[in-house]
Amino acid sequence: MRVFRCLAKDAAYAVEAVHVIKQEEEKNTKLVSRPQMESFLSNPFNHFYVAVREDRVVGFLVAYELDRIDREQKMMFFYEVGVLSAFRRRGIGQKLIGRLKEYCMENHFMKMFLSTNRSNAPAMGLYRKTGGIESAEEDELFFTWRF
Repeated sequence: MRVFRCLAKDAAYAVEAVHVIKQEEEKNTKLVSRPQMESFLSNPFNHFYVAVREDRVVGFLVAYELDRIDREQKMMFFYEVGVLSAFRRRGIGQKLIGRLKEYCMENHFMKMFLSTNRSNAPAMGLYRKTGGIESAEEDELFFTWRF
């Protein structure tokens, strides 16, 4: 299995990930076009990794680099990871997260972070297995503005 970061030339893999994996989880997901994906992948601060097994995309991860105004080190916002249901619990999510962690360490990022629900036991387990440290703050929450 290959795990790699998609660039604009790899848009077909990223589009397949969204069309197949996200649709499996969220039937209402708006399908992305190849030009949209090429534009997304052309931004060096956007990260889209795929896990490919026998020319089939079986997993993906999306993250965003964030600059800070108070220090030179960047942060990585880990937005989403998805694996086809038939391929779960085989270490694919761990490999995707591992690749993103490698990038962050090689490029001296301050930290990588994400938001999830405590009730999402599979995600919580995956994040713990890959070295994620959950917040000790019980009252920590996120606000969302939808447009």
